[in-house]
Amino acid sequence: EKMRSDVFSKIESWAVAQINNTPVGKLVTRVTSDIDAINQMYTSVMINLIKDVIVIISVLVVMFFVNAEMALYVLALTPLVIIASIVFRLFARRAYRNVRTSISKVNANLSENISGIKITQAFNQEKKQFGTFKECSDELRRNQSKQTFTNAVFRPTIYVLHIGTTALLTYLIATRIIDSNFVLSVGLLVTFSQYIDKIYTPIQQIVEQFDLLQSSLAAGERISEILETEPDIVDDENSVELTDLRGEIEFKNVWFAYEDENWILKDVSFKINARETVAFVGATGSGKTTILSLIVRNYEAQKGEILFGTVDSYLVWKLTSGKVHVTDYSNASRTLLYNINTLEWDEELLDLFGVPKEILPKVVESSDIYGYATALNNITDGYEIPIASIIGDQQASLFGQCCFESGDVKNTYGTGCFMLMNTKNKLVKSKNGLLTTIAWGLHGKIEYALEGSVFVAGSAVQWLRDGLRIIEKSSDVEKYSTRIPDSNGVYFVPAFVGLGTPYWDNDVRGTTFGITRATQKEHFINAVVESIAYQSKDVMEVMIKESHMKIRNLAVDGGASANNYLMQFQANILNCQITRPKVLETTAKGAAYLAGLKTGVWNSLDDLKKLYSVERIFTNQFDSNTRDKKYNGWLKAVNATRYFKVEEGE
Repeated sequence: EKMRSDVFSKIESWAVAQINNTPVGKLVTRVTSDIDAINQMYTSVMINLIKDVIVIISVLVVMFFVNAEMALYVLALTPLVIIASIVFRLFARRAYRNVRTSISKVNANLSENISGIKITQAFNQEKKQFGTFKECSDELRRNQSKQTFTNAVFRPTIYVLHIGTTALLTYLIATRIIDSNFVLSVGLLVTFSQYIDKIYTPIQQIVEQFDLLQSSLAAGERISEILETEPDIVDDENSVELTDLRGEIEFKNVWFAYEDENWILKDVSFKINARETVAFVGATGSGKTTILSLIVRNYEAQKGEILFGTVDSYLVWKLTSGKVHVTDYSNASRTLLYNINTLEWDEELLDLFGVPKEILPKVVESSDIYGYATALNNITDGYEIPIASIIGDQQASLFGQCCFESGDVKNTYGTGCFMLMNTKNKLVKSKNGLLTTIAWGLHGKIEYALEGSVFVAGSAVQWLRDGLRIIEKSSDVEKYSTRIPDSNGVYFVPAFVGLGTPYWDNDVRGTTFGITRATQKEHFINAVVESIAYQSKDVMEVMIKESHMKIRNLAVDGGASANNYLMQFQANILNCQITRPKVLETTAKGAAYLAGLKTGVWNSLDDLKKLYSVERIFTNQFDSNTRDKKYNGWLKAVNATRYFKVEEGE
């Protein structure tokens, strides 16, 4: 019991990063199964071992007392027993250690998968997690087979030595009798045969206990490893316990890494005064969440001294001079903390990520008067400007395209592509890689959307310009497309950072297929442009399947939508109408529409539809055979790309 307490106490002393980097199942195994194995060694194995050793010594003493010469004959094969035991110990110890390690891996994997099953299902990672579990299970099976083989060899060896000792004794005595008229009573021979049994029977029992003994020794090694591992962060000798944290927070040259020296924070210094609001803004992976995690663990957030939100929350807070802390439904739904079914911050997710509910903003509609921009009073002559709209960027684009009806779809062609379909009040749970999100909250109602993401779209054209340097500016691609309006069978899969919807394959990398001696620069450029359309079709195919709706029109926006070759090819490959508005910056327009509805600039959605102005409509020019042939070629290219994955270091 004391050992169990010591192990648990040692784990409690570890830094958070050490615990995070150690599987939960592994720690549970150390505190439970491993300590039980050691306990069993002392209560069962050691007692039986001492008993068997005493029996062996006693029998040997009696044998030497009765007849020393015959006793020496019995001990003739003892060196072989000792050698076999030493060899077995070496192999058995390694085998048992490997088995216990494999069991620990299986338990850890099983524990973490069961506890995180909701997240696994949410991100459709069941197949990947099953593969990882199968690898652990296969490793355990292989190690158990080796352990069985070790026992299967050693135990018969001891039995053979037992029979061999009896046979050797009989042979030597018979030889002495024949050669030198050595006189030996039958009773003495039978007695020594029984002595041999009494020696080897305890030896067999000791062998039987080797399983538990080796298991206990392996458990002891792992527990020693836990007890000898010192915490990464040790309290200073002169440290004091802080009971009231209401003052300032200061980072001085802080470095932080979750593992080894893969630094997330590098020499970070800043100071937050009491009651001061600070926003951490930066690119994905820059350490914003890490800083917040460090602060929350050392700050009484439950008392409201830290507020957390998205960028819109910060802007509203600053514009209202710290009076309003809100976010809208669309932004809240993208935090991974909000339940889009119950329309509340999800207690289970908050607990999972360690985020106190008290620091989160109030969730409001996408169109409302949240407050007034009093921070701008010095430049507005005292006129208070109402803040009347908050909405996520892609949802704003959907609203700006006037996609107000169920089945209305828009696609934004930027660095990547983001296709959204309005599903009104129907929350469609995707089974094929789409994201279910809240579109907006308006007039007391919530409307949902399905979203598909393409990782690489316009950035592929940037790669032609900046990486390969085969064009001078991005707009040049359309110039080349007018020269040769075809890719001549060339397919380019722009998986620079993996593939998004519906594949969600982060390990795949970009490839090109179909290059021949006749391939020209224009063909390759066109193939890059066409890849954007193909990826968008991948997303739309899934949307059609999951929404059970026929899509006849696609509203487009974003910088790349200005490319006529891309838009025409998109219409051809989708077999639907492409509508390009005069104003391509529909995200800003959508936010303005929502603000105008609340402030009386417009009265209804019908008023907004009247403002929608079309610059050009693209319609299909492919027959079904051409379309199917081209798209099937794309699917073959994607499958081949996903099959060919270069491992790290190759």
